[in-house]
Amino acid sequence: MAETLKKKICAIIPARGGSKGIPRKNLKELDGLSLIARSIITAKNSNYINKIIVSSDDSEIINEAEIYGAETIRRNPNISGDNASSESAILDAIQKLKDNDDYLSDITVFLQCTSPFTTAKDIDGSIRALEDNKADSSFTAIHFNHFLWRKSDSGLYEGINHDNTKIRQPRQKIEKQFLETGAIYVFKTNEFIIQKSRFFGKVIPYLIEPEKSIEIDEMHDLKLAEILIDNGLI
Repeated sequence: MAETLKKKICAIIPARGGSKGIPRKNLKELDGLSLIARSIITAKNSNYINKIIVSSDDSEIINEAEIYGAETIRRNPNISGDNASSESAILDAIQKLKDNDDYLSDITVFLQCTSPFTTAKDIDGSIRALEDNKADSSFTAIHFNHFLWRKSDSGLYEGINHDNTKIRQPRQKIEKQFLETGAIYVFKTNEFIIQKSRFFGKVIPYLIEPEKSIEIDEMHDLKLAEILIDNGLI
């Protein structure tokens, strides 16, 4: 077993009831488990997390979370809509834990249950990346070496991470870049309360395998995840 960190480390999993792409998305099953259940089980297998909170506005999600052993916080309606930020839900959970339980973690782990292939190893790796590099926040990422374009104000298309006016170089020669996966964010709690952002101070990525980076936003994402599991590809 990995060395235990002598810190209070709390995982917060925001899980709204509403979703446009896939109705009731966080309760959809993948390989026999709902997305929220998968996320809770993964967090429970972490060597470092010692508290797991699910924040939701939905009674069915709250019930599912409690069945799988998470503590729950009822999210306020004004931070449960489509335009509400994840930060607002996390800040709300942190404040309620502080007010109701006199609890404030040293480190917060923000997990998204829409990333079903997150592993406990990746959670612990993200925490260690924060600690070992004396960073303030960390996030999961994959290497990215593709050509990006944008439409300029003039209506013409131009390269973002490459100069399209010059001879095309192999994409392997593009400056090393990192694509945020959206699965795991780790940050120091006190500073997060002040900054109200998951990124602040020294930020460092933790690299994961590309196949783990799938996010479930639309039905085709769920189908792709099922194909990967059914064919033993993950």
